[in-house]
Amino acid sequence: MDGANIEIFESVGAENIFTFGLSAEEVAHYYASGSYHSLDVYKNDARLQRIMNQLIDSTLGKFSNFQAIYDSLLLHNDHYFVLKDFDDYANSHQQVLSAYQNPQTWFACP
Repeated sequence: MDGANIEIFESVGAENIFTFGLSAEEVAHYYASGSYHSLDVYKNDARLQRIMNQLIDSTLGKFSNFQAIYDSLLLHNDHYFVLKDFDDYANSHQQVLSAYQNPQTWFACP
């Protein structure tokens, strides 16, 4: 929750927005402490291992070159916490899918 997300949240209310990921305070803590290690997140999440490995194992095409993305997220410690936010994103995505299955709720106006 930072930047425009805070403004949107305040305008539409918690019941009308799906958010995910670290808070600004959590990010600041990780930066200050140096305690975030994207490789640890990768090693402990089979989904991330599969996704990340597909970037470099030709799954996405023989001539695809996603090595720079792979390196940025794993070898250069994922400066933007993409891997750290992944599990929360996946859970939020499931909540969106569930909400969308109920049109009466999905299209309700506050």
